[in-house]
Order: sequence, then structure tokens, then C-alpha cells
Amino acid sequence: APGSLFCVGSVNGAQLFADTPAQWDKLDVPLDLQSTSLLVHDAASKRLFAATLGAGLWTSTDADASWKRCGVDFAPGEIAALLVDPKDPVRLLAGTLEGLYTSSDNGTTWTPAAGGLPDVAIRCLAFSPGHPDTIYAGTDGGGLQVSVDAGTTWSRMKNGIMGDFVSDVSPNPADPSDVLVLVNKVGVFRT
Repeated sequence: APGSLFCVGSVNGAQLFADTPAQWDKLDVPLDLQSTSLLVHDAASKRLFAATLGAGLWTSTDADASWKRCGVDFAPGEIAALLVDPKDPVRLLAGTLEGLYTSSDNGTTWTPAAGGLPDVAIRCLAFSPGHPDTIYAGTDGGGLQVSVDAGTTWSRMKNGIMGDFVSDVSPNPADPSDVLVLVNKVGVFRT
């Protein structure tokens, strides 16, 4: 859509393009922050988040002109996944080596998630398309976890999935019941 921003993060920094992927621009993030994931909070407001390896979470509200630290007290060793709640855009979920954290104020304050989620690293997060109360969390040690109540309670989803280290989960936008799961050193599973 016109005015949309798209971001890609890597250990070498981050890049951004607007409207079309024909021209990528390197983001001017502070110092040498190493981005692991970036996303647009709201295309109209051009809010971006940079989740880093060891330097916390940063945000830009002016399309990369300036950056500031989110939640000064929020300093997990690595933020591997970051989501903005599609029903409540000030609510964020961050998957870290120390577990899942949530914020209900655009990242100013953070609390550890509870509700039966195991105390393991969270490697990936995904909302189910069309079902924003359903959240998938790929863990390192606890397999694929799912919440059907917007993250209040969690349970392990097995259904034939072997292995405990889920490195990616990808629900199909056209069919939310169709989910691809990548399990480290095991393979790809599909519901």
C-alpha cells in the first residue's frame, strides 16, 4: 500500500524501503546497534522498532530521523522476536533468551509473561491471521507454544511436531489453520 514501510534486520544493521523493494536504504540506527528484527508499528505514523543483540529495544517515531531507547529497565541479552498486537497497537510482545515479555504502553514498561509458558528462550512469535487472540511462540526447549487468549495462558502444541527448538513459525494468511513450523535440526512441520 502507498506509504508502507518495510524493514529487514540483520547482525550487520538494518535496511528500510518504502512502497517498493527496488531501493533499500540503510537505517541510521544509533552507534553500532545490531538489529535482529524490525517492524513497522503503524505505516501512517512511521513508527519503527529495532530489537537488538544486547542493547535493548529502540524506537523511531519519525521514519528513522531519530531513535530513542524503549523501556530503559528492559535489557534482556537478546531480543529474538517482536510483535505489535493488531488489536491494540500500544501492546508489544518481545521474545528473548530470558522468556516472553509484554508491554501495554509502547515499550515503556515490561513484564514477564505467565500463564503456563515454560521458562525457556523465545525464538519466534506470530499472530494467527484473522485470529489476533491466537499467538504462536517458538521456543528453545519448550517446542511450539500457543495461546488462544491473547497471551494470558499458554500450552504446548504437539500434533506430531518433534523436537524442542522451534526457530520459526509461519501461519498462512489465506488459511490460519495452515501453519508451517521449522524445528532446528529436525525439519519443517505443517498442520
